[in-house]
Amino acid sequence: ANPLSCARLFRGSRQLALASALLAVHMAPMFMGDLMQVHALEAWRLDPQTIGLFLSAVAASSMVANGLGGALIAWMGLRAFTAAATLSHGAFWAGVAWGPRGAAVGLALGLLGGARSIGVTSTITAEGTMAGMPQGMIAASRANLVAFLKVVCPVAYGQLLVLGRKVGVRELPFVCNAVLMGLAIVLGLVVFDDAAPPAAEAAASARTGGGDSPAGPEGSATLGARSPADGVAGAENAVAAGGYPAPQAAARASLGAGARL
Repeated sequence: ANPLSCARLFRGSRQLALASALLAVHMAPMFMGDLMQVHALEAWRLDPQTIGLFLSAVAASSMVANGLGGALIAWMGLRAFTAAATLSHGAFWAGVAWGPRGAAVGLALGLLGGARSIGVTSTITAEGTMAGMPQGMIAASRANLVAFLKVVCPVAYGQLLVLGRKVGVRELPFVCNAVLMGLAIVLGLVVFDDAAPPAAEAAASARTGGGDSPAGPEGSATLGARSPADGVAGAENAVAAGGYPAPQAAARASLGAGARL
């Protein structure tokens, strides 16, 4: 697969492009490589066992976030929840940039961060369907976006680390992550303004799996969806019942597929 073929996500429609950009910003920190471990060893002087406990706590918080995501979306609404979860993730990186004590505080404040992308993948599926893209193409393009980030992000973060050491700010990659989450909040408010899936449908997506996977980047990058026939059948039923026009019905039906990032 050609990672650059993910560019079709940015050509479908304005809303699809914005949602894809939001997903890319959300996922970028997942592909830092071992930067955090190296920083904890060199700058914080932590032993490997303590670092392992910290990373395990990060993975556990992601599991908790995804477990709570469905109920919180139903209560807060998708737009507000995505903003809150993204802010939470930004607080985590701000804490890491502050130091070891800040990282502990950031871990607590960042509890919801692992669920920040729950509604984004459903929105990409919906918007792509309305733009006339088959679900298989949407899933493949999303997978190629992940592959592109896997190649580009480690290099970019490595350069940030080198630059940070030159200017005396070793925490620059983590500061960059906090800034990226600020950008993601703005993008999310635009993406979920009027094209977001209803909260109930996004909550269903959360129950089937969304956000960061506790298995790490490789687990999080596993993309899957039900057969496109499920979405088509749902669209046909909606039209037969006098509901949405075919493209919108297909898009809304696709939200039930629970596409997983």
